[in-house]
Amino acid sequence: MYYLQVKELAYRYHTRQIIDGVDFSIQKGQKIALIARNGMGKTTLLNIIAGKLECTHGEVARNKACRVGFLEQKTELPDTMIVQDRFEQHEVDDEHYHDREHGVRLDKITRELDIRTLLTQAWGTLSGGEQKKVALAKILIDEPDVLILDEPTNHLDLDMINWLEDYLSQKNLTLLMVTHDRYFLERVCTDIVELDRGKLYTYSGNYSDYLLKKSERLQKEHKDMHNLKQLYRRELAWVKKAPRARETKSVKRTKDFFELQDTFKSKSTDYRDNNKKIEITAVDKSEQRMLGNKILIMKGIVKSFGDKKILSDFSHEFRFGERIGILGRNGVGKTTFLNIVVGEEECDKGKRELSEHVEFGYYTQKIVFPSHVKVLEYAKSVADWMTIGKEKISTTKLLERFLFSPAQQQQWIHDLSGGEQRRLSLLVTLMRKPNFLILDEPTNDLDIDTMNALEDFLLGYEGCLVVISHDRYFMDKIADRIFSFEGEGKVEDFQGSYSRYVEWKIKNEQGKNNNEQLLPVIPMHEASEDGMTTLPPKKGLTKDEKKELERLMKQIAKGEERKHEINTIFQTQQLSHGELKELGKELQHLSADLEEKEMRWMELSEFVS
Repeated sequence: MYYLQVKELAYRYHTRQIIDGVDFSIQKGQKIALIARNGMGKTTLLNIIAGKLECTHGEVARNKACRVGFLEQKTELPDTMIVQDRFEQHEVDDEHYHDREHGVRLDKITRELDIRTLLTQAWGTLSGGEQKKVALAKILIDEPDVLILDEPTNHLDLDMINWLEDYLSQKNLTLLMVTHDRYFLERVCTDIVELDRGKLYTYSGNYSDYLLKKSERLQKEHKDMHNLKQLYRRELAWVKKAPRARETKSVKRTKDFFELQDTFKSKSTDYRDNNKKIEITAVDKSEQRMLGNKILIMKGIVKSFGDKKILSDFSHEFRFGERIGILGRNGVGKTTFLNIVVGEEECDKGKRELSEHVEFGYYTQKIVFPSHVKVLEYAKSVADWMTIGKEKISTTKLLERFLFSPAQQQQWIHDLSGGEQRRLSLLVTLMRKPNFLILDEPTNDLDIDTMNALEDFLLGYEGCLVVISHDRYFMDKIADRIFSFEGEGKVEDFQGSYSRYVEWKIKNEQGKNNNEQLLPVIPMHEASEDGMTTLPPKKGLTKDEKKELERLMKQIAKGEERKHEINTIFQTQQLSHGELKELGKELQHLSADLEEKEMRWMELSEFVS
């Protein structure tokens, strides 16, 4: 059963063709993800499908019985509106609305999203994360036939994202969403559509399937472009050698050549633009080495806002090369912690000692640009050029590496998309050459290509890194240590990845329910004298089991690294069909092997005491 059909849809903004004759449909039960680079028109396409924006050509045909719910990136409501009143506004047909059923759903969803306490508050008093949860709850309570969600995970904490993933995985839900959360793409989606230079490409399957099939498409494009180039060269050589006196066949061949030349130039431009990769290389590694080993020492830090405790006797020595991920519910104080780290917020009690040569790079959630400033002008306010290694790079070239074309560099910043503005802010942060990098939700609104490039950069970054992110895939790749803010000033310090921390957390919750001894986390005060913490002691295991556990951890880490390598190859290299097939098989076997090893790791971990 078709709910929506998009036919020959086109949209032009000024002189730019953003959407160029796309066709696709949404069937009952499909879960479609729409992805694209920043500024390609994802939100524009959703707005047209949801009826918020008129297209310049084509149509969106909707089943008469189909009800659509649209979650925008930012929901605009009067600041004085009470949340409860918002839930009482009915945006579906009356025949589909029943007071009793609505009341049951309202109670269930508001409890699941933990927003019961917000019902009596005014919209304008809510944080960004709270507004997002209220807007999401409204859509889910209304139970439309088709959910259209624009970046639904932005501003949600990790607990809420995990809950939303489970909710959207229900078989009876039909979904069209823009998201760059790669775990969502892998676990929820049945289809992925990619908007690229105005055209739409459809891939059946999840994110792993998309990577494989897109690589095959790009390989075909590469081959077609090569053949076109060879034909153009051959015809160009003929035109140069052909006599001036033309026969009828020669005149026709010459005419065909000029048509071929126009086609070649147009497709060459598109091909080059499509194959441009963002290059994040704004920090010279040699300059990072100005730091000593201990770069920031925090001892006995206490911070509260009234009765709300943020930190209670927090201590840590930040060291060169650390990569720390910050977890915690919205409103628990994660951003306040970052502000204390950089010295923008005073603590109530405790000591903060900063190394002399620390240069902070602080990428914040709230990006404020000067008014009426162009992209190039803003970047040049930081530096006209930079030296990276032995290479001297102008700001113009640096912007091009960040996929800002010469034309875009002359645009006003307020004309950029949200993702493009964030990419610009990230560039300016890195241009300051920080050796202590702090990122507060860096993946919000960034496209997948930019996130992949950022991850590769951070994996090679040699300074100290502290990051808050709701993107679980990003946290898994980047962080090797977790600070989890539990509320009431408590911070759990866990040595390991995000996934390992979640597994530890689940085991402890199960242990609590069964009155079992809890697995230990590393308390702040149990760090060794040199400031480095070790994995929890492995009591309860035999000598051979201890060795097996350590061996498994190394094998899992190596397997995850190889998995990342394969995904990177799919995205960055031109492969033959045979190579694609072999890598696809390797990825499947690798995933199965990792799952088996992780299950064994979990079994052994149960006996760690």
